[in-house]
This record gives sequence, structure tokens and C-alpha cells, in this order.
Amino acid sequence: MAGNAADRLGDRTVLLALAAFGVVPLAVLPFVEGLVPLAVVTILLGTRLGLDPVSNAYIIAVMPPAVRGMAWGFFRTLFFFLAATGSTVVGLFFDYGLRDEVFFVLAGITALGAACYVYLPARDAV
Repeated sequence: MAGNAADRLGDRTVLLALAAFGVVPLAVLPFVEGLVPLAVVTILLGTRLGLDPVSNAYIIAVMPPAVRGMAWGFFRTLFFFLAATGSTVVGLFFDYGLRDEVFFVLAGITALGAACYVYLPARDAV
């Protein structure tokens, strides 16, 4: 659905909307109690999964064809490294009893990402 929306509305619009929308469920998660409210917040957090296919397609589209394979391999390796580091950082927060705070930090990082998407040039402008 995110890919179809990006084709119709543009990458930047969809990436910005998904990232901005993802801030709220992260920020309210520490305050949610009960199975049904937690299930609703979990489903809302799932919308963040739409970011990856749209951002991947955008990055590949704007890379020069001469370096596309090598550059994409480098960026994917970097993305995986950063993702693995994130799990460690979240684990450290939990080890120090900062369970609620880690969700606020993740919400802040997501908000920062959304702000970056505001400046993302359109595919045809690159």
C-alpha cells in the first residue's frame, strides 16, 4: 500500500506521513495498559513497516546507474549495521530500568527522521 501511495503522491509525502504518524504510537506506548489498547498501538506501530520499501526504491532510483550495485550494497550494509546497533541500545536502556524512556527516545529519533524527509528532493529532481 505504501508503494502504491508513493507512486501516486510521491516518495517524500509518503515517507514523511509514515514517519510522522509513527511518532505518536511510540510516544504513547509507555502509557498503554490492557490487551486491546496494546493491540491497537501495536497495529499502529506496524505502519512503520511501509517506510522500508518506499525508502529503498527511492534510494535505488536516485543512484547513478554506473555505481548503483556497489553503492546499494554499501548502503544496505550500513543500514543493517545501524539496525543491529539499535537493538543493543534498546537493550541497554532496558538493563538500566529505562523502559519507558527508550520509547520516548525512539519517538524522538523517528520525529527527526520525519523532519529530514521534509528536505528530501523528488526523484526526478535528483
